[in-house]
Amino acid sequence: MAFGGLLLAAVLLDDLADRVKLPGILLVLALGLLVDNDLRSTSEPLLSLVRADRITQSALILVLFFGGLTTNWTRMKAVIRPAARLASLGVLLTAGLLTLIGVGALIAQGKWQVGLLAQVLFVGAMLSSTDASAALSLLRPLAGRLPQRVLDLIEMESTINDPMAVVLANVALALAGGTGLATADLVTDVIRQFLLGGLLGFIGGSMISQLLMGSQSLTRGSMLPVVSLALLLVLSGGTTLMGGSPLLAAYVAGLVLGNSRAAAQEVLEEAHSSFAKMAELMLFLCLGLVVAPQNVVEAAGWALLLVLAMQLVRWLMVQLLLLRADFQSSEKRFVAWTGLRGAVPIAMAIQAWASPASWGKLMPPLALAVVLFGLLLQGFALVPIAHRLGLVLPSEESEPT
Repeated sequence: MAFGGLLLAAVLLDDLADRVKLPGILLVLALGLLVDNDLRSTSEPLLSLVRADRITQSALILVLFFGGLTTNWTRMKAVIRPAARLASLGVLLTAGLLTLIGVGALIAQGKWQVGLLAQVLFVGAMLSSTDASAALSLLRPLAGRLPQRVLDLIEMESTINDPMAVVLANVALALAGGTGLATADLVTDVIRQFLLGGLLGFIGGSMISQLLMGSQSLTRGSMLPVVSLALLLVLSGGTTLMGGSPLLAAYVAGLVLGNSRAAAQEVLEEAHSSFAKMAELMLFLCLGLVVAPQNVVEAAGWALLLVLAMQLVRWLMVQLLLLRADFQSSEKRFVAWTGLRGAVPIAMAIQAWASPASWGKLMPPLALAVVLFGLLLQGFALVPIAHRLGLVLPSEESEPT
């Protein structure tokens, strides 16, 4: 009952944030932090770490599936090449450069040990994906007044960079927990997860599409969301059993289904929009509940340094990968400023805490502090920066009649 009440409060706060033009993540995280996880006055907390990990992994599947489902190749084909570079090479560059910066900082402090490599690599991977929903929510005051191609690039990059970041984070966790694990075995396991996840996602998405095309009763408005969700759960569970990545499978299946003619796309997207919104709220609420506020304060110093390093790395990465892209210099600088972090780093941080890695418990406070600093220092500057770069078109109300 208590968790249900908190979820209801999170929904109301998200609605309030929408009204006052704030990202819902900010208020929901604050709610989780302010609520005592031991409010039931028993030995068992309101939300245990094991349950939080299960909830976040399931929620991440819903978020990635919806991301694939809403990726329209016809609309996005104008930005698919630069977005793909940012989402693949960009993630690798971001994770690699953040790892080097972390290693350099530890060496400067005299704390570097080879055993810390997995931890530093995980931090780089955890913070290498972006969250377009946070940036777009802060840009609502400029709705319809920014170049659509730039917004499409931001959204497309965020949609397709999550699987790559998740794979890199899993590599770091495997290195941390792989006592006696040979490098060849680790590489083989990662490649198997990646290939199996993509293959099973494509096959599953195609089968779901064919199934929905062959049955009119399953595509009725009331049945379609239930059937698609049930099939998604079967696909993700089956992929896990076969050793593939369920997150990548969910994204690819959504991508295939969203670009097919299997069913009423508007009904499907509307239903899974609700599922994805619930999943995001659960992610933010879970992180706020399992993390103690004092731990966030303790991680604030490192988080601030990471936010500054992330902004520098993103600027370099965007300038390099969009060097020959058909974007103006002002548009590239704006894209470089929109690399906010959100749901995916939160899920990966909780996964690290639930893993055997000894440093895993340090990740949730760090991730939460980075997300909050990014919103406060970087996110709220988006609208002024868009004006300063000359990207904002005049509103219709201000045009002379």
